[in-house]
Amino acid sequence: MDIRKIVTTCEDIQAELGEPTGRIVRKAVASAVIDNPLVGKRHKDLIILEAMGAEISGLLAERALAALGVEASEVTAYGKGAIVGTAGEIEHAAALIHPRFGAPVRKVVIKGDDIIPSTKKVAG
Repeated sequence: MDIRKIVTTCEDIQAELGEPTGRIVRKAVASAVIDNPLVGKRHKDLIILEAMGAEISGLLAERALAALGVEASEVTAYGKGAIVGTAGEIEHAAALIHPRFGAPVRKVVIKGDDIIPSTKKVAG
């Protein structure tokens, strides 16, 4: 897999709608920009993207957890998403984040079999 870059960010939310939250709500995002080997091609077998999703998901979960600076047991919510360029297809995003992405993430955040909320987009 060709990873162009990994970006990790963390934010502390202290107020919403002009009111203090009463506690700091911390959110972290770990994202990767990768080369899509199927871009511009009609390809029914998406197994290569499924494998890439499985390979990178644990790494991204570890990066996000480190950015949060808490124990895995303290994580209260998590999700996943993928954006593909306009030369890709929405199915490419789905192949990255659905079939095999979840198990490595669950190992990092030590959560059960919950469905991981997700989104996928095609964008330019």
